[in-house]
Amino acid sequence: MGRFARRWPLIWTSLALLACPALPTAPAESSTRLAPATDAAPFAAPIQGDGAPFSLDGSQVRLRRSALAQTFLLHPAIMLASPAPNTRFLKSQVVRFECQGNKLALFDVNPEAIYASYGSQKLLRTFTLTHQDADHLTFDWEDGHADVLLEEAFSDSLSAAAMPAASLLLSDPFIKNLTVRGDALEIEQVGVVRPETQVRFSAHLVLRLTPLRVDGLPPRLSSRQMGVGYLETERVRPGDGRKDYLAVRWDTRRAPIPFVIARGAPPHIVAAIREGIEYWNQAAQRPLVRVEGELDPRALPPWGQVMIRWVPFTRAGLAFATVQVHPLTGEALAGEVYLPSFWADLGVEGGAAATPMPAVE
Repeated sequence: MGRFARRWPLIWTSLALLACPALPTAPAESSTRLAPATDAAPFAAPIQGDGAPFSLDGSQVRLRRSALAQTFLLHPAIMLASPAPNTRFLKSQVVRFECQGNKLALFDVNPEAIYASYGSQKLLRTFTLTHQDADHLTFDWEDGHADVLLEEAFSDSLSAAAMPAASLLLSDPFIKNLTVRGDALEIEQVGVVRPETQVRFSAHLVLRLTPLRVDGLPPRLSSRQMGVGYLETERVRPGDGRKDYLAVRWDTRRAPIPFVIARGAPPHIVAAIREGIEYWNQAAQRPLVRVEGELDPRALPPWGQVMIRWVPFTRAGLAFATVQVHPLTGEALAGEVYLPSFWADLGVEGGAAATPMPAVE
C-alpha cells in the first residue's frame, strides 16, 4: 500500500491531464469530423491595422476606434475567498464594443442564438468616455465587472445533465491591476459577492479580453459514445437549434505545451509530478509537454500554460482540473490541476488521511 500511496501525485497528475487531452489518438469517426456551422468565422471581423487594440493611459484604458469593428473573447477566471480557495475558469463570452456619443457599451454577442439571420445581444456594461479623438476612445474600468456568469468553461461527457448557469453579482470593486499583454487586456479585480441569504464574502476575478481570430485549432466533434477521455463545450447550430458537442483539446501543433508547478511542494512530490507530466512525451513519442520553472502559489494560471497547484490539505478527499476553453472551437487555452496533499498521505502509516483505502500493489 505504501508504494502505491507515494505514487498518487503522479497518478492524479496524469488523470488530470487526461481531462485536458493533448495526445493525438484514433477516436471514433464521429469525433474526427469537423463540427458543422460551429467555427469562429461568422463572428470574427478582420483585425484592423497592425497595432494592438488596447493600450493604457495611466489607470485608464485606450481602445483603438478601429476595434469597434472587431469581435473579442472575454475569458473570466474566479477564485472565491473561501477557507479552501481554488481557481475556476468560467465560460468565455463572444463580445463587441459599441460607441454612441460619450458612452461605450460592451455587448455579449450570444453565439448560442438559434436564428441564423440575426442574433441577440446582451448588454454587459457601459463606460463613460473620458476622452476621444479620431483614433482612440479612452475610458475608466474603475467600476469593475459586476455580473459574472457562473458557468463552467466545459462540460463533462459523463454528466447526465449540466447545472443551470447562475449569475454572481459583485459590488465594491477594487481594481488591483490593469495590464496589456500583446493584443490582450487583462483586468484583475476583487469584489464583494452579494448573496441574498449568505454571509458576505469576496471574490478575486481576472478577465482577459482578446481579439477573436479564426486561425486557431479547428473544432472537432466529441464522441459521447466513448464515455471517457473528453471534456466538451456545447454549441448551438444556427437555424437548427440542435447542439454540437466539441471536444476540448490542446493545439499540439504548438507543442511542447508548458506546465508550471506552484512553489511549496516537497522535492519528492515535485519529482513525481514531473514524472507524471513528462510521461506524455513517452506516450506520444515526441516533445508534447515540458515542465518550466516554479510559480507563486497565490498566482492564477498563466495564459497558454497549465499550472499544477500543490495544496497542503490532508482532508481534501478530491483532486480536479479546470481548463479555459475557446467557446467556438473547443481549443484549450489555459489550465490548472488542483492537487492536495491528501493523496500523498493516503495509506501512509501514521498519515492524516481521513478515509482508509484498500490495499493495492
